[in-house]
This record gives sequence, structure tokens and C-alpha cells, in this order.
Amino acid sequence: MIDILYTAQLWAQELVSSQDFQEMKKLDQELNQKYLTLLKEYQKTAHEFSDVLATGGRFHPDFDKVSKQLVEVKMLVFAKPEIKQYLSLENQFELNVNQVLAKITKAVSPNIKSLTEVGLFKMKGSCHASKKNGLHY
Repeated sequence: MIDILYTAQLWAQELVSSQDFQEMKKLDQELNQKYLTLLKEYQKTAHEFSDVLATGGRFHPDFDKVSKQLVEVKMLVFAKPEIKQYLSLENQFELNVNQVLAKITKAVSPNIKSLTEVGLFKMKGSCHASKKNGLHY
């Protein structure tokens, strides 16, 4: 068990010291300085849209106005090359984290189900809620 914890700690340290993660941290600081007002506007508009959806959805009197504002702000935010690069790095980092989690899972037990690249569980392995017990949905 100690070996698994030590190995997991090494893998976690490897993730944090990776070039992708370091570049993500650097970009995060740059984005917060360069686009702070735009990001706050996006968050505010997204929150307003969420409120509209929660209090009437499409039938809310401000639905059209708020959804149009959200689309406009979203287009401004996601058109920035730095934000596109950050999101790309974030996706790659998430894939790396999932690979490390799969390694840790296999190190603990080959019978534990692990996620695939698309976020689904592999059917390999078994647990108390398996198909043969009639508990798998």
C-alpha cells in the first residue's frame, strides 16, 4: 500500500511539474490580468442566464435578451487566442490526469472499473453490482 501511495505521489508531482501545467498556470495569470473585465462580464452574464433558466426558462420575459447577451460575450471570450490555447492545455492536462488515475486504479486492483478517454466506464472488472448479480443498470 505504501508503494502505491509513493508511486501516486510521484505521478502527481510529475503532472504538476509538466510543461503543460506550467504553461497553463502562466496563461491563467496572463488571462486574469489581460481579460479580467471580459471574464467577469462573462461570469455575470452566465449567472444571469442561469437565473433566467431557473425562474421560468424559455418563458421568462428576459430569456431572449439574456441569451443573446450570453452568446455575444461568449463569442468575445472564446475568440481570444490565449483562451483557446488555455482550454486546449486544460483538455490535455485532464487527459493526463485521467491516465494517471487509471494507472493508480490498476495498481490498487485490476477489478476496479476505470474511466475511458471519453469518460465512460470500462466493462472489464467486477463488483458487487455486476450484471451477473442483476444489479447493473
